[in-house]
Amino acid sequence: MLSTDSSAASTISIDNDDLNSSRSTEDDLILPAAGQVEEIFARSRHVWQGYLERAKSMHHIRPESLKLSNLLHRLPALPDDLKGVSFLQGQSTWKLNTHVTCSLESRTGTEQRWKPILSRGRPTRCRFSAQIPFSDWQDETNRTERASEHNNGVFIMLAGWAYILSKRLLEKQGLSMQFSTKLAPVTDYDMQRDAGEHCVTVDVGDVTPDELLWWRALLAPGQGWQASTSQQPPWAITYEGDLTFRVATTAGCLKYSQSERPPSSRQALQFLSRFSARYSLGIQSSAALAMALTLPLLNEAASTVQVPKPRLGKACISSSATLGSHCQLLQDFENISKCMTLSSNPRFLSSALWSTFWEPGVDCNLVSPWCDGITEILEPLIRTGSLELLAHILALRRPNLAALWYGIALFGRTKIIEALIPFLKTLRAPTPARPIPEVAFWTGSPQSFMDLYGSGPYLREDNTISRADVWRLRHDCWEVEPEGLPFRTTPLSGWPPFGAMHPEELELEVRRHISCERHKWQYDRWTWQLGNERYCDEVYKGEHEGWSSEFESHSSFHPEPKIEYKPDHVATETAVGEAFRWAATEIEFSSRSIYTHPWVGVDDFPEQDDPFTISTPSFSEEARKRVGNWREACEQGTCTQ
Repeated sequence: MLSTDSSAASTISIDNDDLNSSRSTEDDLILPAAGQVEEIFARSRHVWQGYLERAKSMHHIRPESLKLSNLLHRLPALPDDLKGVSFLQGQSTWKLNTHVTCSLESRTGTEQRWKPILSRGRPTRCRFSAQIPFSDWQDETNRTERASEHNNGVFIMLAGWAYILSKRLLEKQGLSMQFSTKLAPVTDYDMQRDAGEHCVTVDVGDVTPDELLWWRALLAPGQGWQASTSQQPPWAITYEGDLTFRVATTAGCLKYSQSERPPSSRQALQFLSRFSARYSLGIQSSAALAMALTLPLLNEAASTVQVPKPRLGKACISSSATLGSHCQLLQDFENISKCMTLSSNPRFLSSALWSTFWEPGVDCNLVSPWCDGITEILEPLIRTGSLELLAHILALRRPNLAALWYGIALFGRTKIIEALIPFLKTLRAPTPARPIPEVAFWTGSPQSFMDLYGSGPYLREDNTISRADVWRLRHDCWEVEPEGLPFRTTPLSGWPPFGAMHPEELELEVRRHISCERHKWQYDRWTWQLGNERYCDEVYKGEHEGWSSEFESHSSFHPEPKIEYKPDHVATETAVGEAFRWAATEIEFSSRSIYTHPWVGVDDFPEQDDPFTISTPSFSEEARKRVGNWREACEQGTCTQ
């Protein structure tokens, strides 16, 4: 019941046959024995308690956790020429890395589509709140000052990055942007007065007329800028509430026309860079960019986000802070097109974030005890609003995704945060949580047993092959197997099927590969399809590192004495159903009781004299509809949970 994948450091190496002999009953091939359930629960609790203890010693976000350059080097860049493009999709190509001859040389991934085409009908709504995590930012120059004196310019930097991302996309599309007619008012630097708790004065220093106009639009109530079309870029924001801004400047008489064109994305970067240096907001700029990248996902979830009220002290510029801040912003901008690929398709970020809770080595029928161990640690933090601890834990769990988890947490109690515990209890998410192999590779964070090679020969000493390996080979062979279309996409969740099969139960094309050296697929390229006929390739030339850095050894774990724990198996039911419905077109007769189990949905299996001659099973009406919808979604490349 626990898979034999040992390619990751965090695995549970118990042989399937040993576990089969300890099941609760001989007839129940779904639920494991109570002892195994308790062991997985205890192990999960041990692992996540370890993250919690480490998180308690983290009082601030570590700057290296926010560096997106560590995350983006594998990503393809969003093409520069998207003019007139009404249809955008991409597809990966993988090559087999092997030292022996194999009939399989390459394979293509499922087409990933952008729907709608890089736009949203509404901007993401922001509200100011005092209940925001990480409100105390220690910048590069005032680490010894009182917390109340630390600048907090996160919202202002977020607004700047949201503009830059949106403007850069519109530049690629050849579309224009316009300012609102309602702008933030201007006040003279020497005439600044306390305007009350509901008005924030933002001193931008000595600026040019076009720069001042940009700041007035950026800080305007509602939405100070927008695309000239009815649809808005996925990073567009609007802020609500009774807080207003006014812009202070040391410049003299400034004449400008409100009809002036908004600055380019690169010009806006210069404006934002100067402001960041003025208030030593380097790390806050990185945090704000991470927040901006999660906006399309939060917009997809129809979530309003919370942001902190800006708190800016006296401007104090040092040459080192200015240079460091500018270099970091410039580096982030040079990677902006790669950021846009990951961020603009909400399914990409969604698959990465929800896979944080997946664990290699835990089979689909043990998901509830694994997730319940996580819930025991995280639920009190969410209930009490301890979002800083929560963010640190998730960052420790998936270091490569740390910036994105911090970006989510910095928006407060969004629908994503509120959905964490319900997801752990049911595996149902508010946004698509299906694993995407390309995103796993791009981020360096595996999402599924299908992302792992496994280890050892396919055919084991007892003349069986694990179902996890069968599922992998079916996916490998989908293009050459006559009935292989359902296996073009990977299963809906990352938890592997339990148990093993005999070679005689396998399709002919799959059976031909059980004696192969284990298939090791390497990402080769990404091909953009722009419209109906335009194609553009981006070949990957980097290294193909393993996954070991994303998982830690749990060798310190020792099973606890008998514990009182009984799961409700709701999450397990979801995982088992998704693992085995994926194989519903190729059911082995010897395991028909798995497929006829209510969690899977096949309700009638014909009697057969030859156990290895498979006839098409019949499904209940509900299961038939469920499988039909699943297949249709897979063919369209829009499978969700």
